[in-house]
Amino acid sequence: MEQKFAKEQLGVKYDETRLLGLKWNKANDTLKVEFSDKGMDTTNRGILQYLAPIFDPLGLVAPITLKGKFVFRDVCQVN
Repeated sequence: MEQKFAKEQLGVKYDETRLLGLKWNKANDTLKVEFSDKGMDTTNRGILQYLAPIFDPLGLVAPITLKGKFVFRDVCQVN
């Protein structure tokens, strides 16, 4: 099956679409949650800048993000 011209121009992979804001690979039936590659500062603002863009409506990566939220809580309690 051929991919539409618009999707081709946007760089969308043939078997990949978006579902609930997450990348869904239709061929493998997998969801992909993306994390930032850049490092984070160990300040309140730096930790929030790292955690805030993570969109996880299904709670699939909640165990990972929860650890980051605990770190943020500890940093806030120290200040």
